[in-house]
Amino acid sequence: MSQSAATQDGFSREAFYREFGVAIDNGTAAIFAGAGLSRPAGFVDWRGLLRGLANELNLDIDIEEDLVAIAQYHINANNQSRDRLNQLLVEEFDKVKSPTEAHKVLARLPIRTYWTTNYDGLIEESLKAAGRRVEVKMTESRLTTSSRRATAVVYKMHGDVVDPERMVITQDDYERYALDHSPFLATLQADLVNKTFLFLGLSFADPNLQFVLGQLRAALRQNPRTHYAIMRRDLRRDHKTDKQFEYAANKQRLRIQNLDRYGIRTVLVDEYGEIPELLSELERRYYRRQIVVSGAAVSFDPLGQPRLEELCWTLGARIISDDYNLVSGFGLGVGSPIIMGALETLYGQEEPETERRLKLRPFPQSEPEGMSRQELYRRYREDLVKGAGFIVFVSGNRPDNSGAVESSPGVMEEYHLASERNLYPVPIGATGWAAQEIWAEVQSNFDRIYPAGTPQEPFEKLADQGASNEQLLDAVFDLIHHLTPRMPRQ
Repeated sequence: MSQSAATQDGFSREAFYREFGVAIDNGTAAIFAGAGLSRPAGFVDWRGLLRGLANELNLDIDIEEDLVAIAQYHINANNQSRDRLNQLLVEEFDKVKSPTEAHKVLARLPIRTYWTTNYDGLIEESLKAAGRRVEVKMTESRLTTSSRRATAVVYKMHGDVVDPERMVITQDDYERYALDHSPFLATLQADLVNKTFLFLGLSFADPNLQFVLGQLRAALRQNPRTHYAIMRRDLRRDHKTDKQFEYAANKQRLRIQNLDRYGIRTVLVDEYGEIPELLSELERRYYRRQIVVSGAAVSFDPLGQPRLEELCWTLGARIISDDYNLVSGFGLGVGSPIIMGALETLYGQEEPETERRLKLRPFPQSEPEGMSRQELYRRYREDLVKGAGFIVFVSGNRPDNSGAVESSPGVMEEYHLASERNLYPVPIGATGWAAQEIWAEVQSNFDRIYPAGTPQEPFEKLADQGASNEQLLDAVFDLIHHLTPRMPRQ
């Protein structure tokens, strides 16, 4: 994207969803969070934090630009003692607060790397609440060790409220940062080269971040890696006069152009309250690239075994060739051809990336001690549907206690679990059994389950036993493509 992409209206949201979604899918996405991410949880920003100190210094915090200097002026006025400043930091950031919806969405996304200048623990709390294993790095000694079990790493480059003496806030702290904390700067610099960042809640006035970005630009010259930032647009109601608004809007436009020099594309919102919804839409679009296939068959009626297996093989192949990822539970009779279709398609590509594109969840055969089989199966199915956008149903039958064939209760349970998590169901009713039952239920609630404007014709085709396999799968992907803005790979 050229520098001309940085306009007064900011970077296109559609392009952001598409491009950052690819970074998430590739495992190269990272987050950099500033104070603005924590403010909706009830924490103050820097102006709010330093307001009392500024009043004591006879300064107006609302017009001061150099907030780092305010903290330093306070230290200077108190014989270089930061005891009161430390106490202020502890009182403010040791409060019990709950993660915001934005924190929760970010924690649900498969993003491993988080950088923050915040002193609070909301990022770590939200990650743990999402079931992630978190490794926190707030000292240089922690940078040289890694936990193999961690699924997320949080770099707290300005410290944490648990150790106020090490929190970076004064001019002295910033001026010594490159000497005292050079490994943090080197690690951040490496991540900015190798990962695609989303900056949230930042004004980009932080001297350390400016230093790293400047060093990178000097090194990479005209080839910086692309990153993204979400920023609130200056509005007329924020200013007393037209002249003040015009000045602020022009300054923001110039700032956006300047960020573009560093490869940072700015997405503008009118209200901070839009950010959680923007992130939620990013989450929805990412997970719609993940397709669960649910089904099992001991009876291959009504299509017959050769045709059903061919349909399953082609379904697995189409999921991969259409740039989606397959999640499969090895369903009896259908799982093997689906997985083989996906694998053969993957190995026909120059870079198969099988671990990322193919997520296999074999059905557990025995329950752990202290857990009932019913609880185990439910947790397994919850894990199967978690983190996907679509669930395709094929056949779905099993032998009952007498040996007769019946619709699979497990497949029906996966349908209900998927419904609770707002996955879009795509039941190939023509394959019969549970898939046919699910198709009938979805048809009766079509307008409630699918968004307005979703075409019904391909859904109706899914139950047509006179349709060919190709026609059935075209109907499957007509629905999926309609509900998923495509994100071509870079």
